[in-house]
Amino acid sequence: MVKSRITSATCLFCVLVYILEILLGGNVVFNIPTETLLNLGASNGPLTIGQAQYGRLISCIFLHAYLLHLALNTYVLIDFGPLAEASLGRKLYSFIFLFSGIVGALTSILYNPTQTSVGASAAILGLLGALIYKTWFEKDGARFSRPQLVMLCIFLLYSLLLGFTSNVIDNAAHLGGFFAGMITCAAFFGRGSAKTISARRALIASGLLLALIPALIYADTKRVNNNPDVVVSIYRKDAQKFRMKDDFAQALVKLNAAQEASPNKVSSILLDRAEILEQLDQHEAALKDINLWLTQNKDSVEGLRTKSYILHKLGKEEAAIQCVNLALDVNPPSTILDFLSGTAKNKRNQAGFYNDRAWFKLGLGQIKEALADCDQALSLNGQMTTAYDTRGTAYLMLKDFTQAEKDFSRSLELSGAESNRKKGDTESGAAYYHRAIARSALGDKDGAKEDMDRFKSLDYKPEPWEPKP
Repeated sequence: MVKSRITSATCLFCVLVYILEILLGGNVVFNIPTETLLNLGASNGPLTIGQAQYGRLISCIFLHAYLLHLALNTYVLIDFGPLAEASLGRKLYSFIFLFSGIVGALTSILYNPTQTSVGASAAILGLLGALIYKTWFEKDGARFSRPQLVMLCIFLLYSLLLGFTSNVIDNAAHLGGFFAGMITCAAFFGRGSAKTISARRALIASGLLLALIPALIYADTKRVNNNPDVVVSIYRKDAQKFRMKDDFAQALVKLNAAQEASPNKVSSILLDRAEILEQLDQHEAALKDINLWLTQNKDSVEGLRTKSYILHKLGKEEAAIQCVNLALDVNPPSTILDFLSGTAKNKRNQAGFYNDRAWFKLGLGQIKEALADCDQALSLNGQMTTAYDTRGTAYLMLKDFTQAEKDFSRSLELSGAESNRKKGDTESGAAYYHRAIARSALGDKDGAKEDMDRFKSLDYKPEPWEPKP
């Protein structure tokens, strides 16, 4: 039970912010989208420094990238926070928490100006550094218990490991926060064991410490300005904004600029650009980009999937199937986060590949083989709407219209399309198109007409080999 007011309020606020992250488009367990984090105040060089949005230095402290990140931070804070608050006092505790978090965010930008940084880890490590410093000189003061020491060692190990593997957590922030807390405690208490701090010393220490923030901002500004990695990052973020609006032509303009500015000519810009070129039906150019990307990233699951789509659009189904086979042979997880939460994610990814392969096989007329892949996809992810549509299409080709109609209805039910039809939501027209054919064959003329009318209002273009009404 947490008894400290500041610690309790901090933990509660972090939990409430995480709930907001989920409501704005995140997943309860897996990563919150970077775009959502940035919209809520995550820190990164181009925005925090480049656009002088300094409020992000504070807001980023209370954001978390995924459930484990939040859970461990709050658990550690609950475990030793009351001890730190009792030892340091509420005012100094609050000062160290915020100051260490800010310094952590600034050191993160100094180390990697394009890094998106979130989390209370740097602030918590600042409290830990302060408490270690204080109890080292204050022999009769508050001490860590053995269970607390074990938990803190686990937290330190976790912080380091996640700093090496996450794209929103980094060890520069952790180290910056830890030493900021230790330096703060040294400035306030010196090497003595004084129980109280004079007002004069507190004022001088606070002024000197706070002067470190503009100094770091100045250093970060030098690091960010005219940095090619920052220029590329800005172009890519602009491209993503256009992509979200389905303005693929403008997204391509931004990605071309990013590729031109990038010192690394075989970067993930090629992967992004290949996806955009595919949307613009520039399949040969897309294939060129993805092939170049895969020369240095041959085990990129995302790259292999993108290539399979491109080959499918070019009518090269056999080659597309080979890409899927290669992707299924890739053996994740590779990071600590994947190890802790990746099993379910990998199952979902594999389900997608089996569904893709089934669709490609249908294009070759391999209906029974496609059905086996659909069943495999649904065994891995029973809520996969596209797999029901693909399997229904296979049953259509086998003229099993009753089973086909069931699968299409299930696809629409899972996607929420049936319940949201009157709300003007946009959904794929595939299942409506396919179900219209099944219903027509079953003699349900009214249902078939209703589905066909709905299909015509949506953006779906049947492939040449698909069943026709």
